[in-house]
Amino acid sequence: MVLAPFALLATLALLLSDRVPGMMETLAESLRVDPYVRDGAFGQSPFTIGHLVLWAVLTWLLLVSLGRRQWLLPATIVIAIGSFVSEGLQLVVTSNRGFEAQDVIANFLGVGLGGALAALTLAMVEERAERAA
Repeated sequence: MVLAPFALLATLALLLSDRVPGMMETLAESLRVDPYVRDGAFGQSPFTIGHLVLWAVLTWLLLVSLGRRQWLLPATIVIAIGSFVSEGLQLVVTSNRGFEAQDVIANFLGVGLGGALAALTLAMVEERAERAA
């Protein structure tokens, strides 16, 4: 998939952008979306759900672009480490974003979800290929 490298660059640009928090708040307000989870256990930041979705989509794109199920686990681990590093880079690269544990958890959950969806997608593709052969 040609889109995977661009998705990676777009994800990093979004996460390291100083303007993303303001844009997310404006979008949430304009759509009347309440991104918080009210029980206090998860989602205190309005960006937590965004992190989960962003990393799930990115992980799915990257893993499906590999095209082989034997690379899923090592690549998923590398992506998870990358999500942690990108959160840490926010301390150094941006002026108004920082390292947040809830965002790291959301990143890891997103990577896991994307990995599971990629495994399912690749299994379906392989099954179709076997039926066609």
